[in-house]
Amino acid sequence: MPSFIEQLPALLRLMADPTTPHTTKELWCRIAADDWDRHSPTLLHELRTGVNDVKRLVLSIICEQAQIVRPTPLKPFLIEIERLLTDDDRLVRMAALEAVRYLFQNGRDEEVASPTVLALLHRISRDDELPLAREAMLSLVEMDDSAVLEIALLLGGQQNANPGEDLF
Repeated sequence: MPSFIEQLPALLRLMADPTTPHTTKELWCRIAADDWDRHSPTLLHELRTGVNDVKRLVLSIICEQAQIVRPTPLKPFLIEIERLLTDDDRLVRMAALEAVRYLFQNGRDEEVASPTVLALLHRISRDDELPLAREAMLSLVEMDDSAVLEIALLLGGQQNANPGEDLF
């Protein structure tokens, strides 16, 4: 019988479509029980090369790991999440946006709020479809104080000579 590490790619494909509310937790529990570090390369590979449903599932597994095991090294995953923010598939971009926002809200702010991610969020909020633009804008408001000032100036018509004065 194949080991769990050998079965993981097939399991990800089987469980990615359709995904139930318990899919992420189920797979995360199995991966964590077997050894997260051992499975990280497989998860990274799936983020790079997997089908879109699998990419979205892997993003949610990474968020689950980051929430439960705070010291998890995320740098290799963050590089892929940045890349997925520009993916051709809008559902993958949405999942990457959700991952960025989730990781930021769960204490990984310094790692997630890189200049590259902030620039990508600005681009998405300006140029992407409305649902994605809205999510990117919400992420920017949470992650970048200068974005809040920009929005306030846009809404206020840039009337004030001193930014931030009398805005609230």
